[in-house]
Amino acid sequence: MFLAMRGEAPQVASEGTPRAVSRGAPRVVVVGGGIGGVAVANGLARRGGFQVTLVSDNPYHVYQPGFLTVPFGQVKPDSLTRSLDRALHREVRVLPVAAVDLDPESGVVLLKDRTTVAYDWLVLAPGAAYDLSLVKGFEGGAHHFYSLEAGLELMSALRSFSGGDVVLGLTTVPFKCPVAPLQFVALLDDFLRRRRLGGRYRLHFLTPYPQLLGNKSVCEAYVPVLARRGVEIRTGFTVEAVDRRRRRVIAQEGDECPYDLLILVPPHRGTKFVREAGLGDRNGWIPTERDTLKVVGKPHLYALGDATDLPVSKTGASAHFQAEVVARNLAAEAAGAAPPYEYSGRVLCLSEVGGGRATMVSYDYDWPPMPPPPHRVLHLARSLLDAAYWRLIPTGLSPLHGLKRRRKVAGRSWW
Repeated sequence: MFLAMRGEAPQVASEGTPRAVSRGAPRVVVVGGGIGGVAVANGLARRGGFQVTLVSDNPYHVYQPGFLTVPFGQVKPDSLTRSLDRALHREVRVLPVAAVDLDPESGVVLLKDRTTVAYDWLVLAPGAAYDLSLVKGFEGGAHHFYSLEAGLELMSALRSFSGGDVVLGLTTVPFKCPVAPLQFVALLDDFLRRRRLGGRYRLHFLTPYPQLLGNKSVCEAYVPVLARRGVEIRTGFTVEAVDRRRRRVIAQEGDECPYDLLILVPPHRGTKFVREAGLGDRNGWIPTERDTLKVVGKPHLYALGDATDLPVSKTGASAHFQAEVVARNLAAEAAGAAPPYEYSGRVLCLSEVGGGRATMVSYDYDWPPMPPPPHRVLHLARSLLDAAYWRLIPTGLSPLHGLKRRRKVAGRSWW
């Protein structure tokens, strides 16, 4: 369908240097080289019996939680990236090119270089995109820490900052890791104190919610943390524009907030591929069945991670838990069985509160989050996770899981 619309005949994607696959094995194409896509690809390749191809225009897998500490110079940027070839099982074939469209009826993905790749099952894990144009004046007027490049620019700005009003604000929702801005404010206060700027700066937090965040228990955990640090919380403030000349943040509600250093969460939306392929809703999020993780109305398509419209936080941990469900159920389907597992809705985040302490935000569809009091042990656990990430998470060897069995199935667990 999409091929005819273009009036051209795309060629079959070149094999390059193919890795060994079983002849006639089911073809699985994974779009996206983030934690969700990499974990699914590795899980299926380790099981064997699949031709697994991962499509990504970024040749690197990136440990995105590390972006949080880049502006403070606490992490080496090189430690946050690894080539996909190193992150993936040797049986996974990588196509380093962007996916631009697909035809679910024919089972074909169109790539940017005008080649195609065919699939029997398609796993969509392209992540989320940032669209700074949704907030007038964002570019050139505000910083953020949601990419490595932006984090390094913010690091430079923080090193030259000598005092004044520091404003951190939320823009659109949803966005990746809802507690990340709260962690950042606490760590920023620690950083400025270490620079001996105490008393020379004021911290402000802008949120569109009537409370700090949408979840009450998370608010109860973090409001005291920010209060002890003297952070002014302005609720009901929906960022609409940045007036760079007057150095003001302007809200849809008509309020304004002056700043000397402005840090905003970038507006999130679905990726260009998802939007142009007609897979997403009006904001570009893929309608996804919350239990099976199948794309609504498309039986041979699965979706996971930031790209979905699932009612859970967009975090690396949730994508990791979802990847386990997708890989197991896809394998069962390929063997002619009904999918045996459901995603439990599990999310887990070790969340920094500054001062060498952390709390934990953990929940699923049935149990709301109940963060424990901040403790140094949880901060140590977060540090250990950072150090062990490359050995445990992309490989799918983590002992943590987010699945629940739908029915008993024969056979040995392979994840």
